[in-house]
Amino acid sequence: MSWLSFMIDDGSLLMHGVLVFLVLREFVPLRFRNRILHAAEILCLTMVGNVIVYAEEITGTVGSLLGLLPILILFHKGEWYKKLTAALIVYPAMMALAFLFQDIGQWIWKYLFNKEMSDTGQTLLYLLMRCLKVPAWYLIYRSVKAWVPGAIRMLTRRMWLVLAVIALTSFVGIIIIIYKCTYEDSYLAWPACVATLITSMGCCYLCTYMEKIVRAEMELASMQYQKFYYQEIENNQQTVRRMRHDMKNHLSVIETLLRDGKYEKAGDHFHCDQPPDS
Repeated sequence: MSWLSFMIDDGSLLMHGVLVFLVLREFVPLRFRNRILHAAEILCLTMVGNVIVYAEEITGTVGSLLGLLPILILFHKGEWYKKLTAALIVYPAMMALAFLFQDIGQWIWKYLFNKEMSDTGQTLLYLLMRCLKVPAWYLIYRSVKAWVPGAIRMLTRRMWLVLAVIALTSFVGIIIIIYKCTYEDSYLAWPACVATLITSMGCCYLCTYMEKIVRAEMELASMQYQKFYYQEIENNQQTVRRMRHDMKNHLSVIETLLRDGKYEKAGDHFHCDQPPDS
């Protein structure tokens, strides 16, 4: 059982690291194309993202943050505010899921089984809580992949900073809530963890909404340019029509003068803009 539990545990940890890697890649592009470096980042994220977070402690939360920021700086390229926004969105979700599943497992062991589980039962409960994070992160990845990639290319710097400010609330909140809640009433932090996840996902969906605004502004500007362009064409056509009308009248007068034998007056029409009075 021990070797099987190790395989399941390590496999779930690695899958968690891969999914976090894929989520970060949707926000900020990778700096390197080397697969070995990609694997190195996944291993780093596996260690950073799978810290055990307990109530009334801040070591795990702060340590995870201090590990995530260098990963974004070293392995991803792009402007600093994009990396900062990615960290402020992804990190609270990491801490919320880590604390939620860890604490739920403890409450099941403490109150449902009254701390009288066998070693096998405790191992199975531990593995279950570990493995449940994988489908949770898969749902997060699918949502991010659907909402973020097309939007990030359209967002302005101000929009990125707006997202950062919104995500900052859950970023600060999850750290304070985990630190302030006690071991006995840690369940009170569960709704806050769920709210943190909703906030992070809301920021991702907000990217799509902002993209629509930018596209609408671009389309409006394009329509205004096209309107101005067609107005210029119409004005030019009207000028050409007026010139053709004046030229036709001018030539008609010359033809009449030539027919009547008034060659001198006809010659004058070739050298003046306005025909002389006949």
